[in-house]
Order: sequence, then C-alpha cells, then structure tokens
Amino acid sequence: LEPAFIRKRNERERDRVRCVNEGYTRLRQHLPFERKDKRVSKVETLRAAIRYIHHLQSVL
Repeated sequence: LEPAFIRKRNERERDRVRCVNEGYTRLRQHLPFERKDKRVSKVETLRAAIRYIHHLQSVL
C-alpha cells in the first residue's frame, strides 16, 4: 500500500522513460544503420546520429 504521491511519482517516471525510449526509436528510424537484425543501444544510436550529422554537413 503505497501512498498516492509515490504512485504518481512512479507513474511520471515511467511516462518519462517511455517518452525517452520513443525518442530513441524515432531517431533510429531516421538513421542509415547497417545492422537491422540486432537492436542498437542508446549510445550506439547517439554515436550514429553524430556521424550522420557530420556526413550531412560535409555533403552541404
């Protein structure tokens, strides 16, 4: 029997984590990955995004 404020706090945290994970999913959809068979970690996603942005800057 948790107090109501703890339940609400936990729910807000779950929503926050869900939003962050959805953001990574959307970012992965816009990146040209070579490996489609394995889930890419958050760190790998950010590194790939940085490389892709640098590539796009060089094209311009």
